[in-house]
Amino acid sequence: MIFILILESQNKENNKIMSTNNTQIKHLGLENVDLTEIKTRHKDVFLYDDILIAKNISKESSQTVIKEGETYRTGEYRILKITNGEINITLNLNTVAAHSGDILYIGKGVLVQMNAVSNDTQAVGILFSEKQIAENIIEKNVAVVIHPEEKYARYNDKLFDLLWQTSQSEDFRINTILYLFKAYVSDVFFMIGQRNLQEEKVKLSHSEDIFKRFLVLADRYGAKERTISFYSDKLFISEKHLSFVVKKESGQTVKQWLNKQAVLEAKILLKHTDMTIYQVSDELNFPNPAFFTKFFKRLTGMTPKEFQKKQ
Repeated sequence: MIFILILESQNKENNKIMSTNNTQIKHLGLENVDLTEIKTRHKDVFLYDDILIAKNISKESSQTVIKEGETYRTGEYRILKITNGEINITLNLNTVAAHSGDILYIGKGVLVQMNAVSNDTQAVGILFSEKQIAENIIEKNVAVVIHPEEKYARYNDKLFDLLWQTSQSEDFRINTILYLFKAYVSDVFFMIGQRNLQEEKVKLSHSEDIFKRFLVLADRYGAKERTISFYSDKLFISEKHLSFVVKKESGQTVKQWLNKQAVLEAKILLKHTDMTIYQVSDELNFPNPAFFTKFFKRLTGMTPKEFQKKQ
């Protein structure tokens, strides 16, 4: 669903595909996009350098590439505005629902899994690299769902409409498009800032705050750091207290969260790279390949070698 328009157009030899359980993880980028092919298949798209602007994104247009349950890692930054319908999506470790009127900001390197898309879903959006707006970019591996106030939503819609109309003009001026693009992205960042201010006013309970900060750390370090003490030290609390809080807030243990992250990274490396099982084991800080193999089989039902052959 999210910028599926570029997926069908990528060079198949260079399209990077990985797997997790029964899903695929794709590293997506604009470097191999064929503009001519995009224009042939999808009329409502504009592509210049490393900016893609898309309109009328639908479930139907995405089904050939992005299926429910697939997972991928973003190669650039994305802003998606749901104009109709709703989606259920997992961004890194968090599953969220986005409805008509909501805006999703998805940073570079975010793991995305589309869980469900309503049949009537429509969306617009843009995809861009950090060089286009480096001075204002938010932290890379971040995903945010915004529920904008009506006054902000109306203004944001007008900006996108002006950006789209200008990009479709026969005598368009690229500098004008770039200025409008930056204005649109800056407006979304403004709304993210407003959202953050509102969240700060709603005081989280102590345990909710700890769990939220744990998830950020788990997403950042979970592939290689799997000891409870690593996270409790960073949060300045005891291992026992962290274990209690995570179980209370999520119903899962600290180990379950960290194992999930480690398995995901292991599958990416096993499928996407030429690394040997020994090298993957070492990369993810397992004591030895035998330990890694037992860990992997316990969580997936197959050995790393069986996983590679299955792909």
